[in-house]
Amino acid sequence: MSQGSLLFRLACGILPAIAAWGQQYTISTVAGNQPLGAGYGGDNDSATADQLDGPVAIAVDSKGNLYIADSLNHRVRKVSGGIITTIAGTGVAGYTGDGAAATAADLNTPSGVAVDSAGNVYISDTKNFVIRKVATSGIITTYAGNEGLGPGYGGDNNPPNSAGAQFDTPLGLAFDPSGNLYIADASTNTGTSGNLIRKISADGSLLTTAVGETGGTLQGLNYPVSLAIDPTGTYMYIADIGNKRIARYQFQTQTLTTFVGNGSSGYSPDGTVGVGTMLNDAAGVAVDAFGNVEISDTVNDLIRVVTPNGVITTPHGAMSTIAGHVQAGGRLIPGYSGDGGPATSGQLYSPKGLFIDHSGNIYVADTGNNVVRILQPSYPTIQSGGIGNAFSYKTQVSPGAWAVVYGTGFSSGISTPNAPYPNTAGGVSVMVNSAAAPLYYVSPTQVDFQVPWETGLGTASIAVTVNGYASNTASVTVVSAGPGLYPTIENVDYSFNSASNPVVAGGTILAYLTGSGPVSVAQTDGKPAQAASAGLVNVTSTCTATLGSATAQVPFCGLVSGTVGLVQANITVPTGLGTGTYPLTVTINGQASNTATVNVK
Repeated sequence: MSQGSLLFRLACGILPAIAAWGQQYTISTVAGNQPLGAGYGGDNDSATADQLDGPVAIAVDSKGNLYIADSLNHRVRKVSGGIITTIAGTGVAGYTGDGAAATAADLNTPSGVAVDSAGNVYISDTKNFVIRKVATSGIITTYAGNEGLGPGYGGDNNPPNSAGAQFDTPLGLAFDPSGNLYIADASTNTGTSGNLIRKISADGSLLTTAVGETGGTLQGLNYPVSLAIDPTGTYMYIADIGNKRIARYQFQTQTLTTFVGNGSSGYSPDGTVGVGTMLNDAAGVAVDAFGNVEISDTVNDLIRVVTPNGVITTPHGAMSTIAGHVQAGGRLIPGYSGDGGPATSGQLYSPKGLFIDHSGNIYVADTGNNVVRILQPSYPTIQSGGIGNAFSYKTQVSPGAWAVVYGTGFSSGISTPNAPYPNTAGGVSVMVNSAAAPLYYVSPTQVDFQVPWETGLGTASIAVTVNGYASNTASVTVVSAGPGLYPTIENVDYSFNSASNPVVAGGTILAYLTGSGPVSVAQTDGKPAQAASAGLVNVTSTCTATLGSATAQVPFCGLVSGTVGLVQANITVPTGLGTGTYPLTVTINGQASNTATVNVK
């Protein structure tokens, strides 16, 4: 088969590969009222009717309650059932109230919040230089630090509320799976205070430095403002804003590396990878259940995502935008728009804190708009009757064949990987029973895949997974052979057969199909056809053809070398056919294909 033919290029995947993040989100506001601006409008009201002032950090508990560090209102707010209340703070900047109701206590610019498994709430009381704890009883105490010492560094290897315990600028908070609490303790002081990640043991008995310059395990942070720990407790991701990066700390090896960011402020378009990426004061980071890392690209007014790919030398995939709108020419314009629609069509203004709940919803402290937004994943859905042969579209498939699945929510763009075809493209995968299928085309509404050769006959279960989120499961019939005929027929010189370029009676035409069933040489899923020593891979079932009512000889029916799942049938046009247009049908193992048109002279 000529490498100049269109079919060869399609079959080999010689097409531009476009990186696309699969998961799509819908954006809406869950707290704050942007038109009213910054302020405090009271409690016990609809969360979207009330005002916030500088929300910078958020957390969600196991019951789905939302907690907001409403920093310039000097309060921590709670949203439950759509109603907003204050759980800590009076609205007056100060340091009072330990041992009594948290709602009667003064805070000073709270800038971090976290909730433990028991429902206790922890607050970075930033300008009081301490960590406060609100128990489930509503009583507030100072959990770590000593307000009277002012900003600084001290108290390691002692209880967190010891007389010498000291923080400089406590900001982001995060728990690991074992219940240890980590604190981003930032500082503009490059001397004794340093820039640290502090740790409080799960039993609350010991304060140490986990990462950082002063007394820590290593150096290299410059004003860490938020952090997140993956669900396995393997990595901690740090918004290291002064170094203009997201850093990654591996707990087991105690190593700190750059995950994303090249040390310069700016904007990098989607598809940029790792340390080649520019961020612009990225002040928020979160990790979802599948290890994808979400980032508030704050001054760029975007939420980005990076998917780790497990390759040691390149520990992350390309960066993609999941919320915020990039104008034509790469212009970034802050604003407040898009609620109820795709998150990539909405606008944000200086987003900071992030939190991901157990359902995969991403909460965003949209600080400049004085609101909290939610990005709700649009789960992939396979449409009814949406699986079939990729050439005939008949709702049956065969082992080794090209197949198609139609639905919604598969991707935010188009991916066209090259052969050998991967099992994941743009975060999208297709499972056929329990086997991952090779993919060669992904779009928002369509995924083309190869049915694994080992798929059993009968009924197969198909599911599309997008960045870990699975679609409904659909069934499709699997037959030994179910040929789907490509509509374009070639003449023997590889030119397209047409009314102006017909084949002569007695000549040869080339038909291409998929779904032949068993072949003479075992094949590997997703890899170009592997030939025997004779150089040909034949279809083992009987292959016949008809042109109109006339039977045509098929001297060769087998896989096209260098392609995946593509069968070529060399068909001899009966000599007795007159000039005209004829329907072509190819039959394999008794199963007839769809028809294609052949022009004869």
